[in-house]
Amino acid sequence: MGSRILAVDYGAKRIGLALSDETGTLARPLRVIEQSAQACETIAGVAREQRVGQVIVGRPSTLRHERSRSTEEAEAFAARLRECLPPEVDMVLWDERLTTKQALSLMREVGTDERRGRARVDMVSAALLLQSFLDRSRSAKAGEQ
Repeated sequence: MGSRILAVDYGAKRIGLALSDETGTLARPLRVIEQSAQACETIAGVAREQRVGQVIVGRPSTLRHERSRSTEEAEAFAARLRECLPPEVDMVLWDERLTTKQALSLMREVGTDERRGRARVDMVSAALLLQSFLDRSRSAKAGEQ
């Protein structure tokens, strides 16, 4: 597959998706899909269409890094998604604590009414999740050199 990275911000109603650029430097919101029995197949289709080499799935936890019901739901979804993805696509669970709050704050700063654009919040959350992964990966590579 390709070098792009797809982030998945799992939610009970909607799933936010974000995509990296080819260099793995910048994340951008991509789209939101409604939660359904076909969600995994839809995401796998996006991964193929965008030539994705890695999928990052948000793993929520409490502020104390404890597991929650949301953690279990996201992990169960990630397991189902893994079955739909091509075997050459790597999948990573990534800490997503506070991404929704950060997305809401960011949207308020730019004057977007989150009540009217809840799907946008999900996409922005996915982009923040992905950007944190990209930034951490870049700093880890810099530390190796």
